[in-house]
Amino acid sequence: MKETVFIYHDESTIHAKEKPKSTWLLPGSREIQSKNAGRLIHISNFILETTGRLKLSEEQFKESGLESNDAATIIYPGLTGDKWWDMEQLCHQVSKKAIPIFEALHPNCQAVFVFDCSSAHGAYAKTALRVQNMNLNPGGKQSQLRDLVIPSDDPLIPEYLRGRPQMFCYDSLHPDPKRAGQPKGIQVILEERGLWEHYSSARIREGKPALKL
Repeated sequence: MKETVFIYHDESTIHAKEKPKSTWLLPGSREIQSKNAGRLIHISNFILETTGRLKLSEEQFKESGLESNDAATIIYPGLTGDKWWDMEQLCHQVSKKAIPIFEALHPNCQAVFVFDCSSAHGAYAKTALRVQNMNLNPGGKQSQLRDLVIPSDDPLIPEYLRGRPQMFCYDSLHPDPKRAGQPKGIQVILEERGLWEHYSSARIREGKPALKL
């Protein structure tokens, strides 16, 4: 059984010209204060009980052949600087720095990463099945979502359609070149599940017009 090692993640932002509120000065002298706080600095790093900060010594780094000897990532976000910290950058930090460094330090141990709570971590994959990433109609500027299997536990979906694979993009060999490889959109996805017809019929029974997007 492998030893478990907890690794704690934290992020912090400071400005380059941040300073204490109180200052000790010689008699008759005064502090010249900057008119701005300076450039924003964002630091993302990991700590653990065994080594403190998650990093390799110079000797360990030379032997490892890794991308970096330090798991910390420092950026300077802002209008004229780096882009703001996001999930993509965190994933790169974990996969390319933190995990390889941990494995070099503790080859026979199991890492447990504990992350701080940040809105930047609440991200979805680009292919995540979210209706917010879809247009009503085919094509256009919408995400190319991953394929799935039509749910088998939805009683509104006809039984013969349940459990079938469903593609969210048209096949690249589609006879209409304008649709080949393009996202299908909400209406087509609902039609393929038999739900468009179901909800249209329900509206007609209520004396309302059929669904129209």
